[in-house]
Amino acid sequence: MVDRGFDGGVSCNPVLVELLVSGSRVEPLVEPKPGGVGRCVSHGDKSVFDFEVASMLVSVSAYESCAGASRSCRSSIASGFRVYRRLHGLFLPRTNVYLGLLLLILPLSASLGLKEHNNVREMIDAARDIVLYCTGPEEAREYYRLLEYLGLSHLGVYKGPIPGVGEGYPDSFVSILEAARWDHVHRELLDGYPLSLEAYGIIKESPGGLEGRVLNAILELLASYGDTLIASKYGWRAYKKALEDAKTAKMLSTKLGVRGALEWLDSLWRPRGWNPGSIYDIVAVGIGFYMLDRVFQINHTPDTSRR
Repeated sequence: MVDRGFDGGVSCNPVLVELLVSGSRVEPLVEPKPGGVGRCVSHGDKSVFDFEVASMLVSVSAYESCAGASRSCRSSIASGFRVYRRLHGLFLPRTNVYLGLLLLILPLSASLGLKEHNNVREMIDAARDIVLYCTGPEEAREYYRLLEYLGLSHLGVYKGPIPGVGEGYPDSFVSILEAARWDHVHRELLDGYPLSLEAYGIIKESPGGLEGRVLNAILELLASYGDTLIASKYGWRAYKKALEDAKTAKMLSTKLGVRGALEWLDSLWRPRGWNPGSIYDIVAVGIGFYMLDRVFQINHTPDTSRR
């Protein structure tokens, strides 16, 4: 682990943390979401209520990382993982609700405690620096302990350059991300959140209300990138088929509209059990970027009223 002068930051602003995490409140309520949980559709082991509870736990964990980074970026992400695991055991059944979102959010929230930002891009750059230069064995251990606690069946048996879950702990957090670079969520942390920024851009530029904008982002990302959670659970053949389905849905949207196209996609995926949770987590971060950047713009707009 390299310090690079990251000790000491700014006072953690809870309003900025809440805006960053706000997508975790909004995204579960959006419908239609192919194969996903919405305000009127549940899974056998989780409902929209579970996601709303989990969003509060993500918020508390994000603030823990933000406050920690205001003192030193070292251990700030590990403390967020630790708090989430402990709270999850108190308030939720032992099932994965927002693991991917938590992984995405903690470096970003830590960056809010490290320094003040003028825009989302600056926040992301600082978050990537924290991941690369301020994490180490403690983050790796706490992340694995969370995976062990959740007991995710789709992880399967891992053979590679780092220990599998339950077989010990890697020496660094970055080595975990590199080993899972094929996954959308893990790669976001290494590459500077490109898909989350794309989701944000679509939400920002789309017409209409927020729910319609979010649905546009979901359809565009699914048709462009597919979903690696589907690959993890059902294999790469399923991933490729899901990507083909999503591309067809995007073409159908010219006639059916975005909602109609997503309803068609849901009619295919829900019976198969296909849930593109990686893209939904990324879109939730994009919503947070949209909310947060509007505040950044207001805070850094020159005051000309006295001129």
